[in-house]
Amino acid sequence: MDGVRYSASRDACDGSHSELDARRAYVLCYDRVFLRNTNSVSRIASVAFLGSVQFFLITNFFVWLGARDLYPLTAAGLLSCYIAAIPFFAWTVLGDLFYTGVLFTAYALYSRRLTAASASRA
Repeated sequence: MDGVRYSASRDACDGSHSELDARRAYVLCYDRVFLRNTNSVSRIASVAFLGSVQFFLITNFFVWLGARDLYPLTAAGLLSCYIAAIPFFAWTVLGDLFYTGVLFTAYALYSRRLTAASASRA
């Protein structure tokens, strides 16, 4: 069953990447609004979590649209599509939070090193 579901979700994305375009546009908006000039761990983690939720909602909506043999095009079919994807959502959140932490920490360390280097030259 997982192979069928994976195949259907992959087929839903073939030919059109509109779900990715919608996600990119939305990410640019909320990243610029909520993360501008901030070092707040809670704000950064909140935006990462919102990105996970957004990814879950958008991609599974397009899976529901494209996988007509698995889910009927009704509200109940959409709900069952989202319910079937819940076990994968936890891994999405954990991965997003982990890599967000790694990348923001690396950026903070690099920025400190640059600041220290420019202060020692002056």
